[in-house]
Amino acid sequence: MKKRIGIGIGTALACVIIVCLFYSFSSNQTVPSEHLEKRIKHSMEETERMNKTIRSFQESLHKQLQERGLKGSISSSIGAIFSSKPPSVTIRVESKQYKQKNEKEIKHIIQKLVTSHQLGDVDIHVKVADRRLEEPSEQDKKREKHMRELFEIAHETLEEAGDIKVSSISVSGREPKTMTIEIKGSEKLYHDVRKDIKKRVHDAIYTKKKLDLTIKVNRRNESRMKWSPIFHSIMEETDKNFDDVTGFAHSFHPKPLQIILKTSLSNGWFSWGTKDKVKEIETYVEKIIDIKSEELSKKATPYKLIIRGEEGNKLN
Repeated sequence: MKKRIGIGIGTALACVIIVCLFYSFSSNQTVPSEHLEKRIKHSMEETERMNKTIRSFQESLHKQLQERGLKGSISSSIGAIFSSKPPSVTIRVESKQYKQKNEKEIKHIIQKLVTSHQLGDVDIHVKVADRRLEEPSEQDKKREKHMRELFEIAHETLEEAGDIKVSSISVSGREPKTMTIEIKGSEKLYHDVRKDIKKRVHDAIYTKKKLDLTIKVNRRNESRMKWSPIFHSIMEETDKNFDDVTGFAHSFHPKPLQIILKTSLSNGWFSWGTKDKVKEIETYVEKIIDIKSEELSKKATPYKLIIRGEEGNKLN
């Protein structure tokens, strides 16, 4: 009996040693930088071709439904990033009667386009729209009118203020309390005009609507705009090439820029290979940033890459 137990323990230890040696060997098999760059560029080209195919599919679907007089709102998850659900196309129609009459034809059109665009397996649904969600109430209509008037006052006031380039204007909450104005321009211009804009817009709205809104003025984050295509490539390529990567986030504050990848990885006792996988993801993302920065003629900007595990813990 003792001999059998000893053999069992010895076999288990041997398996553990073999697994450890396997991951130790794997960690030494690094991909040369030039090969990795070539591989990533090829993957990006494939991604761009697929994005063009998806756009072509969507345009063709709109056109064919319109030509055949078929009505409905279209939603599609084809090409969705970090989605655990299979790709789908959903058409929402106005009534059960309309669905019964046209569902077969609508599904046939979609399936034919899915096949011709080589999009693989796609779930196709025709559903009846919830009219309560589509038709605004009288209260919603009044609120929309009120918001539109606030935006018009703000735009007119900013035009009178001089050469100020506005990026966006937004109002928070269903009952507006704060208006945020984002402007373009240098840091100096922002500091020169910020207080004046706040006072002008606040006073104009109070005079015309008797509403004491808090006005916030921000400067458009140029770094965010420049990084946007790089962020998108990171999401596309990590979702495509790493099953362990489940999400993406970034933060410009505090500096330096933090690029955060969420994963399903764990660094527990039996999570062999996690360290090597994290290093592989790090190297891959850094190379994506290098390639896209060169492509966009973007100067190197300091950033910190953070890989988080399934519990939200930092792995690198």
